Amino acid sequence: MRAMALVGLLILSSFTSVAAWQPQSSHGENIGLANGDVESIPLEQFADLPQHGFWMLTHEYPVPSNWVTDLAEAGVECWSFLPDSAFHCELNGHTPSELAKLEVNGMVKMPPSAKLHPHLMPSLKGEMQSWFITEGMGIINVILSGDELPEGIHERGDIEVKSHSWRWATVEVKTSGVQWLSEQPEVEWLEPRFEKAIMNDVADEVIGATVLWNATQMAGIDSSWNALDGTGIIVAVSDTGLDNGVNNTNMHPDFRDHIVGIHSYGIPSTSQWLANSPYNDGASDLDSGHGTHVAGSVLGDGTQSSGAITGIAPEARLYMQATEVWTDWTTYVENNYGYTDDYTLMGIPDDLRFMFDDAADNGSHIHTNSWGSSVAGQYTTSSMQTDYSARNHSGMLILFSAGNSGVDGNSNGEIDDDSLGAPATSKNVLTVGASENDRGSQISTEWGHWWPGSFPTDPINSDKMANNTQGMAAFSSRGPVDDGRMKPDISAPGTFILSAKSRSTSSTGWLAHSNSDYTYMGGTSMSTPLTAGASALIYQHLIDNLNHPDPTSALVKGIITVSAHDMTGQYGSSTNGAGETAPNYHEGWGLLDLDKAVNTSWVDNESVNTGDTRGWKFTVPNGAPDLKVMVSWTDPPSTPSASTNLVNDIDFAVKDPSGNWVEYGNNLDNLIGTTISSPAAGMWEIHVNGTNIPTGPQHFSMVIDAPYSMINISADADGDGFIDTLDDCPNTAGSSTQDQTGCPDGDGDGWSNVGDDFPNEGTQWSDSDGDNFGDNPGGVNPDSCTSVVGTSSSDRYGCPDTDSDSWSDPDGGWTAFQGADACASTWGNSTLDRNGCLDEDGDGQSDLNDALLNDDTQWLDTDGDGYYDNPNPATNWDDCPSIWGNSTIDRQGCLDTDGDGVSDDNDPWPTDPSRSIDTDGDGFADSEDDCPNFAGNSTWILVGCLDADGDGRTVEYDAFPNDGTQWNDTDGDGFGDEPTGNFADDCPNTYGDSWQNGTLGCPDSDGDGWSNGEDSFTNDSTQWHDVDGDGYGDNIGGTNPDSCPTTPGNSTQGGVLGCPDSDGDGWADSMDDFPNDDTQHSDQDGDGFGDNATGNNADDCPITFGNSTIDRLGCVDTDGDGYSDINDDFPTDPTRYLDTDGDGYADFEDDCITTPGSSTNGSLGCFDADQDTWADDDDSFPLDATQWNDTDMDGFGDNANGTNPDACPAVFGNSSSTILGCLDSDGDTWADLIDVFPDDGTEWIDDDADGFGNNID
Repeated sequence: MRAMALVGLLILSSFTSVAAWQPQSSHGENIGLANGDVESIPLEQFADLPQHGFWMLTHEYPVPSNWVTDLAEAGVECWSFLPDSAFHCELNGHTPSELAKLEVNGMVKMPPSAKLHPHLMPSLKGEMQSWFITEGMGIINVILSGDELPEGIHERGDIEVKSHSWRWATVEVKTSGVQWLSEQPEVEWLEPRFEKAIMNDVADEVIGATVLWNATQMAGIDSSWNALDGTGIIVAVSDTGLDNGVNNTNMHPDFRDHIVGIHSYGIPSTSQWLANSPYNDGASDLDSGHGTHVAGSVLGDGTQSSGAITGIAPEARLYMQATEVWTDWTTYVENNYGYTDDYTLMGIPDDLRFMFDDAADNGSHIHTNSWGSSVAGQYTTSSMQTDYSARNHSGMLILFSAGNSGVDGNSNGEIDDDSLGAPATSKNVLTVGASENDRGSQISTEWGHWWPGSFPTDPINSDKMANNTQGMAAFSSRGPVDDGRMKPDISAPGTFILSAKSRSTSSTGWLAHSNSDYTYMGGTSMSTPLTAGASALIYQHLIDNLNHPDPTSALVKGIITVSAHDMTGQYGSSTNGAGETAPNYHEGWGLLDLDKAVNTSWVDNESVNTGDTRGWKFTVPNGAPDLKVMVSWTDPPSTPSASTNLVNDIDFAVKDPSGNWVEYGNNLDNLIGTTISSPAAGMWEIHVNGTNIPTGPQHFSMVIDAPYSMINISADADGDGFIDTLDDCPNTAGSSTQDQTGCPDGDGDGWSNVGDDFPNEGTQWSDSDGDNFGDNPGGVNPDSCTSVVGTSSSDRYGCPDTDSDSWSDPDGGWTAFQGADACASTWGNSTLDRNGCLDEDGDGQSDLNDALLNDDTQWLDTDGDGYYDNPNPATNWDDCPSIWGNSTIDRQGCLDTDGDGVSDDNDPWPTDPSRSIDTDGDGFADSEDDCPNFAGNSTWILVGCLDADGDGRTVEYDAFPNDGTQWNDTDGDGFGDEPTGNFADDCPNTYGDSWQNGTLGCPDSDGDGWSNGEDSFTNDSTQWHDVDGDGYGDNIGGTNPDSCPTTPGNSTQGGVLGCPDSDGDGWADSMDDFPNDDTQHSDQDGDGFGDNATGNNADDCPITFGNSTIDRLGCVDTDGDGYSDINDDFPTDPTRYLDTDGDGYADFEDDCITTPGSSTNGSLGCFDADQDTWADDDDSFPLDATQWNDTDMDGFGDNANGTNPDACPAVFGNSSSTILGCLDSDGDTWADLIDVFPDDGTEWIDDDADGFGNNID
């Protein structure tokens, strides 16, 4: 209630005309809302009148799974679930008494204050910055209570509806319009739009992919398993674009042969009012190359690197969704919202369902997303849409990068929590954080070097970005979600990831690679596609190796997280980052580990309702390692207006062999698990419980990270996997599912043995007419006459056969023409011309139609030429059975026009009886053929002999017997003399072996293929071109390669040769922090002072940024006075630096430079024994802190409040009674001022004023 009141104050401060909503004290059910809890009002407090519109209805906890269905059947349409036991529903005239019969125990309207995102009003007031919101107006997201807009919204001048899709709308609104919307029952939530942005190889070894790629290693785990490469799996990638954007010959070769489709998403019609055309610039990856790099990490096949640089699933197929668009904002947007033209992700639909539906329709198993909005852990409209799609497509795993918002904001050397992006905050997605890659000595960059403002403090500041696979990347966004849910789910390498580069952009990401078709990038953008590729291998493993054709995304999510290993962290601390025990808000459940993922045990797509329990048992052997258990489910979508976003709450309990139970779970996460250390040997049980399933049934997956056989024991006495309430044979194990459930089924056809007419034949189970032929038409020996007893078995099974010859009698549906017995009353054995008639010679032809009645090899002479139709070796066969013929030599019974015995088809000269034989069939008659027994085509010197290349010359006369364009080679170098032929010799009279650049057969001294005349390095086989003429070769893989091949240069250091080096120190200008100083080249800390100790302006603190210039160069000088802090006695005071005696006073102001002191009056910094601020040299009373000055030098101090104060400080005096330090002429200690007898040393007081002192009076 306190939070509720706070939000009420916010509303009142923004909308002066709106009264704060205050629910009465009702003792109803608590409803958890994001802006503060409310209570429902018990139904008995309402008048029993019809109610309409949207109400939050509550039920006693837990909520039965059928409650929402019962409400729907009664005409109450419910939408969002609100914890712990409420739905936001629309009533249509229902009375409280009617609702009570439906088990509703309370109801309350959602207050306006509960509908406002905390940033919305401050943004409209100009106190915060939000995307597309300026002071007084903005474009915002609306979540509807149902699926209809409020009545009257289109008539308002302060609201303009821009899009509406099911429960989601986008509106441009003024502040007054927000007030009106919050008051409408049809509205559930209002929030700013959040800008969507991209989240900016050894990695495969880090995550264990190499094991899955290796057939031998996979077979070593299970002999039936094949290696995995992603074959058969489709991965959808939603990102900026893909290389050239078109799957043609110009597409990056790493993708070209396995693209399912490319869909370019332009700015949707609902947002085109914000920008000028064109709204779709195609799918080319023109700006950052982000999408190409991401796709390559998933499934690039390494074609362009000869297999050296591949994705995790190189044979998976790609469905690309290109969403980046060059956005030319309208003048309206530029003037009102201040945005400038740029590449944006405006192609992403306002309703994300459309994008996910599109991927699913194209067969995608996986949908990976390396983009999101920076929302610091909030559950937003996009989170809700994504959860909806994940549940709607339960077989498609959706991945999102956690984000790159990790910072050390309080400079305590630890990355701050609560920086997750959205939709990564969705429950049902696999949210991926980024760990460090392992680039060893290749990459030495430190986090603080690139982002000193984000990581100002050690150990993060000086931590290298890619040298420890057990640590998190500093930029990786951290959990939790705002409702306390554990995120991210998993981590994978995300620094300096090498993958495909878009050839449509010059951008090289984090670092260019020597192969220009690849580049390095980093971010959770890169860890997510690696995980997507790993998921593809898991899908393939489940489908191909484990015969599980339809795995759910919940199963794959469970396998990935249960097999992850807990990282140790890179800082040597158990409380910093990944050093914390997993799961934690940094790494999630740990680092992706594919090696373990393939060897798990699981159940998939089981389900529970509220109160249900499902159990499994398994045996753990002696000495087993730690056991991890994970339960995962795809939860219904929540709403941002809810305080917590879990809808269906599943928990689980574990029973050890000793009978001890431990329960696990919470009311936040839909991915729950535990690790059991050193599990005892014996029988273990896991029971999954439907704690609160308001939207049921809830399907789930359960995974353990060990290859143990799990047996279903959910109230299953016989242990056959069928719970007893559904088992027709509860005490006898069985697998039947058709006539009875759970009874013995010997042939495994689903029919119990007692109900199976064919208990040993799995394809048949029923025999209606009892003739031993089964009724199933797709089974073995199917009965064609299921209602009539029959014995036929040749043409049909189980039909009447009067003459018992196995051929069925013809009937109205089966004639002799179709195969029935043509002689139904006479036994017969014919099978060719007709079935079931007499065939004396047994050749299959009935006697009536047999041309050779007593010869079983022949029975027809179709063409009547005396040769019979059956081929050799049948009697007198006909080689042309359907054409009359007279040939006798090559073939029998074929047409022979010239009568020479050779059939026309084989006679090259069918009308010339003198020429009929061409033994080798080469077109030359034997009489003219120089090689009559070998087919040939030669025509020069020898005729009809073999000429393999068709140039007319046989091998004896052809220097190039396999090349029809060449035949002579004068210089014998293997290149032909014919200038128009293949591989023509450019130096036909001089032996040579050059072949590059189209220059063939010329001298090539170094054997690199380049002729000496074209080779800039004639004695170096690894180099040949030097475009810029600087003496360094252009071949990057050769000796002394030129790092700047088109620009002449003289650099020699750091592995960078031939680039401009202005100062001649050997270091290229591009690498030289001091390009005009030949004594310096490196400035690690970037402070402008060189690292070379012997060079000019050498940095005395080379690894720490500094600005000192006087005592030392380049060291930290906090106050900027030129002196480094270590030598500056006043590091924060630019006016002072040296304090020789260390007393806190700079030498220039210290009156006693070499003697420490604390004096501040008269002299500064001198010794002051009595600590009265006066130096002893200036202190007339150096041991009396109450006195320091004695003007008249009489031994009494001037300070009237001090010890022995001088009553006459300007007059030397010796009085010491009553008043001190005044003139005492007679020396009696009494000052003349008070001495009645100033000249009489024996008297000083005269009390009775009689002229005589008291001493003698």
